[in-house]
Amino acid sequence: MEMYSLNFKDAAQLVKREDKAHRHFYHRYTGYQWGAAVHYDLCINSASYGIHESEELIIRVIKARLREDLQSIADRHLESVAKADAELLARRANAGEAEKPVIES
Repeated sequence: MEMYSLNFKDAAQLVKREDKAHRHFYHRYTGYQWGAAVHYDLCINSASYGIHESEELIIRVIKARLREDLQSIADRHLESVAKADAELLARRANAGEAEKPVIES
C-alpha cells in the first residue's frame, strides 16, 4: 500500500483487478482454472507452517524429486546400454562370430 500510496480500500480493489487479469491470462493460455490446486505440483499454507518450515518443506520436496529424476535417468541409461549390448551380440551371431570371452586383468 505504501509503495503505491494507496489506502486499504484502493489496495484491495487493485488486488482484485490484478487477480482477475491473472485468472483471464492463465485460462486463455492453459484452458485451466487459475488457482485450482490440481494444477500445482505443491501447495503449502505458509500461514500454518511459517516461512522457515515452508522453506524446509519445499527443499525436501525438490530433493526428493531430483532423486527420482536422477534415478529415472540412470534407469533409462542402463536400459539403453543393455539394448545396445543385445544388438551387438545379435549382429555378431548373425555374422557368424562367436561371443568373445571377456578377459579380466
